[in-house]
Amino acid sequence: MRIITIKNPEILDTPYTYVASQYTGGTSLTVEDSAGFANNDLIFVGGKGNEKSEVTDLTATPSNSTTLTITALNFNHEAGESVQKVLWDKFDIQYKTSEEGSWQNLATQVDFDWRQDETTYIHEAGESTYYYRSRYYNSATGTYSAWSDTVEGTGLNRLQVGSLISQVRRFAKDENAQAVSDEDIIRDFNSVTDIVKGLNRRWWFLKTEYQFDTEAGVSEYDLPSDCERVHRLKYRYDDGSSDVEYYLKYLNETRFNYEYRDKNAENDDDLVHYTVDWVNNKIKVGPTPETAGYTLTLVYFKKPSDVDSYSDTVPVPLPDLYINYAVAQAWRTKDDLNKAQEWLTEFANSLKVLEQMRPKVSHPRSLKVWQGRRAMERMFGSRRVYSDSEREKYW
Repeated sequence: MRIITIKNPEILDTPYTYVASQYTGGTSLTVEDSAGFANNDLIFVGGKGNEKSEVTDLTATPSNSTTLTITALNFNHEAGESVQKVLWDKFDIQYKTSEEGSWQNLATQVDFDWRQDETTYIHEAGESTYYYRSRYYNSATGTYSAWSDTVEGTGLNRLQVGSLISQVRRFAKDENAQAVSDEDIIRDFNSVTDIVKGLNRRWWFLKTEYQFDTEAGVSEYDLPSDCERVHRLKYRYDDGSSDVEYYLKYLNETRFNYEYRDKNAENDDDLVHYTVDWVNNKIKVGPTPETAGYTLTLVYFKKPSDVDSYSDTVPVPLPDLYINYAVAQAWRTKDDLNKAQEWLTEFANSLKVLEQMRPKVSHPRSLKVWQGRRAMERMFGSRRVYSDSEREKYW
């Protein structure tokens, strides 16, 4: 069995009005102000957390400033209940039994549970090895949203946005999204990534490789689109008889251009240098390769990507960083500055933890080889030894 959680669609801030007089049935809803509403709009009546909250559609553009013509609601609604617009009122779910499998329909045009911020759906025959996706549906216009990202049956892991948002809401005492929206929290997550990037552009979790082949007579190659900082460039020369791999030496652009200023120089597969042209996003090697097909491996630090959906994975592998910062911002929004400061302190502590997580390289003890007179003086004091044999021993 798998429990699938669908995020309820956003409830728009505008247009916004209230029920003006009690609704007990029928296709007419009296409101304080109908400005901004139009035919085929979906309206959410009752507000989040209300047992009787529900969605219906407008069947005509309002004929006056206080009346909405609607498809009849299921419940009575009291004066003062909110009336807001939503873009979607139902959802579909599909699943597949393996990553390479075909999508199968699981649920079609199911109503959201508006009592809370999420709707759960149980797949009795679901397995942890299955994959799921969902999309929203607008019953008034018959239109669908795009499919969501694919989520494994095991659910979201601790570094995925949906999981982090749940933690933020729990610590911020905002389970029903009354203080901050998911979009606000996601924006805070991206701010955390920017802060971490500003501290150091060479974090180990951003280090990656990109391989490409030499082209005959070509000395300039495109950098990967996510390249933030080049670390080194490795070259493998394998002509069938020799197979040698080594790192090229970096030169700044001025020195590189001076070194290879002779445009009539012969091409050569014995590459020596490289440089980076950040203006044109190119990496240059020298000399110009003579033969195509030899492998270059670029080791670089990538740009951390922004997150914008619930299944996205945050780039910094420390969830507390994102949680602490977003919770602090939520308490700030709720005007509890003491709580906000407490969580900002936790955020600062998390940054220290991140620094400590940096992989450490421990060097083995080295055997020092003493050479020449200095070595002998260290071993035997300052006495001078002129014997050739003694010299040979410690050379």
